[in-house]
Amino acid sequence: MDQRFETLQRVESEWPLPSPDGKMYYDDFYERMRRVSVNHVCVSCACIDHSPSAGLTCAFNVELLRPLQINTEEVPFPFLCGVESLDA
Repeated sequence: MDQRFETLQRVESEWPLPSPDGKMYYDDFYERMRRVSVNHVCVSCACIDHSPSAGLTCAFNVELLRPLQINTEEVPFPFLCGVESLDA
């Protein structure tokens, strides 16, 4: 019993333990936040996920998108999204 008490006193006298480098904590926090701060939206079912590995990124052919083209005479609103191939 005496040995355990001495060990406890030694541990308490050394408390609080020195903390590791704060930059390491920040770098870890930043990396974890970066991984979940991007929304990946499925175009077929509108599911939202934060993991880049949750879905599949496919190249597309602009010709396949032609049926979705908006006639600007019929719809007088700007539908530009900033993606050149989609805006075309």
